[in-house]
Amino acid sequence: MPTVASLMLKLSRDAARAARSAASAASRCAEMVRRRGSDGAAAPDPLLRRSYNHPPRFANISIPDPPPVKFPVMEADMASDEALWALYERWCKAFNQERQPDEMARRFSKFKEVVLRVDRHNKANLSSKLGINKFADRKNIELMRMKRL
Repeated sequence: MPTVASLMLKLSRDAARAARSAASAASRCAEMVRRRGSDGAAAPDPLLRRSYNHPPRFANISIPDPPPVKFPVMEADMASDEALWALYERWCKAFNQERQPDEMARRFSKFKEVVLRVDRHNKANLSSKLGINKFADRKNIELMRMKRL
């Protein structure tokens, strides 16, 4: 059984610990009040690192997105396979895609599929519109490989 003296010693230690904690909190609060600007805005928390208190200098700089490349596709471009092939050659020039003739022949079916899918989607009067971009003749597996790089 603890003695009265040991209990009083424990209580005095607890009281001293509480007093130190209160003094520490009061000094932090006083520091924040001292740092408060004349406009009445709240002062930054002194316990946070400085980089969190101030936004980076370049925060207000906006970099415009590059304009999208428009690649128009007309109904006449989809009238036949020959017209689609001419469209494919025009697409290769527009997006600087250099292809060998055998590679073009291999990729043409994917390009044709994408063009017809984009046309069907755009004719459906949905809220979004699709377009032909530089990935129109790639297979999904190629796109996934590019994404991993």
